Amino acid sequence: MNWIITSNSNIFKTYEAFKKLGYVDWRQKVKLKIGDIVYIYCTRPLKKVIFKTIVDKINMKFEDTVDDREFWVDKEKYIKFKKEQYCRLRLLQNVDTEKLQLNMLIQNGLKSAPQCAIRINEKLSRYIDESFKECYENFEKKVKIRSCEREVISIPASGTIDLIYKYRIHAHPNINKNYPYKKALYYTFREKNGWMKKLFSLKKIINLNPHNINEINDINLDCETKKRLCGYINDRSNSFKFSHDGEYKFYILGENLDLPKAVSLPKQNNHAYFTIKEMYSGKDVVERSNKEIIMDEECSNMQDNNFSEGKMISIRVNKYERSLKARKKCLEHYGYRCYVCEFDFEKFYGSIGKEIIEVHHKKALHQIKENYVVNPINDLIPVCSNCHTIIHSRIPIFEIEELKSIIKLKNIKNYRKYKIIQQVD
Repeated sequence: MNWIITSNSNIFKTYEAFKKLGYVDWRQKVKLKIGDIVYIYCTRPLKKVIFKTIVDKINMKFEDTVDDREFWVDKEKYIKFKKEQYCRLRLLQNVDTEKLQLNMLIQNGLKSAPQCAIRINEKLSRYIDESFKECYENFEKKVKIRSCEREVISIPASGTIDLIYKYRIHAHPNINKNYPYKKALYYTFREKNGWMKKLFSLKKIINLNPHNINEINDINLDCETKKRLCGYINDRSNSFKFSHDGEYKFYILGENLDLPKAVSLPKQNNHAYFTIKEMYSGKDVVERSNKEIIMDEECSNMQDNNFSEGKMISIRVNKYERSLKARKKCLEHYGYRCYVCEFDFEKFYGSIGKEIIEVHHKKALHQIKENYVVNPINDLIPVCSNCHTIIHSRIPIFEIEELKSIIKLKNIKNYRKYKIIQQVD
């Protein structure tokens, strides 16, 4: 069953609560059931549905709820509502789209602006759900591309290739230094003589000890995936074996794309990276040097306080080297929160947002056009993709403090508007 409830930002900071906790304990005014979907309509000035939640608990007493008084603007109501029953609403998705504004909701079945919890009809429920899906599909495409460092990673797997094709699973010992894979949009696996025939999307990565198969029951996987995983482990244990005694990293692969023509990368025993265009080039053999790996090793041999980058190198286009070690030092110092707007991907999106952030060069490399020693603390700064886009939307680019001042001024103006509206109401 699907519902709409209302949220007033002058009483409770719903956004901040979801951002920190991932759920809210809400006054239960209607007969909800566990598993019901509840959409939260934010009143003035937004007047739109923003949050999609699911009911995890019902009929809770106040003493069983989370201490969320920090999010209550009206402290008197926090005390007043202690005698009420509560339900727990876990955040599934949040969007900000014109499609979920009040006028659009009314056009699709809502009678009027919701004043309390109401059960919604099938037409409106379908419209809201499709609007959420559309927004998230567009968002996931952008995040997926931005969060991946390479288009295609090619992994040697001649010994287990039949198992990979059969179960769509790949595994290696969970030792990062031996398997320094970068995030990629697609995975391909090399057969004997380096032949690559398929591209796989990646659904999930899990850590598991294959010598203790019962651990699978503790992992949040659907039945079909668990069946594939058990089959892979059993078949590999009887053939290629799991030589490492400890934990393995398992790559749960999605559907595969058959390449129109097999491509070969002979005489290379480690992983390599390609573009999608190269995989569809129609060539029998592609060459790939270890340039990137050597560059990383050179960086690791540098002194901790010297990070050289910006030198122009020739691949197929002119590309400016960026030191991964400098990026790491920058993030160790500042963390993964946007320095401009303070947005934190992991806190907002959960585990899928972990360690997602962009690093902005205060000195643009294309303007320097020469090799220089970068200071990770003074020259680099972590920013979210939105702020990064705005920074580069102007020539000359926005300075960090300049953009922070603009956001601060905007928030002050909005606060004054809300106060005026509150007084009018």
